[in-house]
Amino acid sequence: MISNHRSFLDICIGVGYFAACFVAKEMVKKIPGVGRVSDLLNCIYVTRVGGDAAASRAKVFEQIRVRQ
Repeated sequence: MISNHRSFLDICIGVGYFAACFVAKEMVKKIPGVGRVSDLLNCIYVTRVGGDAAASRAKVFEQIRVRQ
C-alpha cells in the first residue's frame, strides 16, 4: 500500500495496523526526537532536490522493492 499522511494520527495507524514503512525527506533525520523515532521505524530517507535527487530516488525504489 502507498499513501500520504494528513495528520500524526495517520502515522500512528500506519505503524500500528499496517506495519508500514515510511519514506521521508532527508531533513527529517535532523529534527530532534522525530529523527530518532523515524530511525527506529526504519524510515527510508530521500533527497528531493539537487544533484543527488535522481540517485536518491533510484535508491529509494530499490529499498522499497527489497522490503516487499
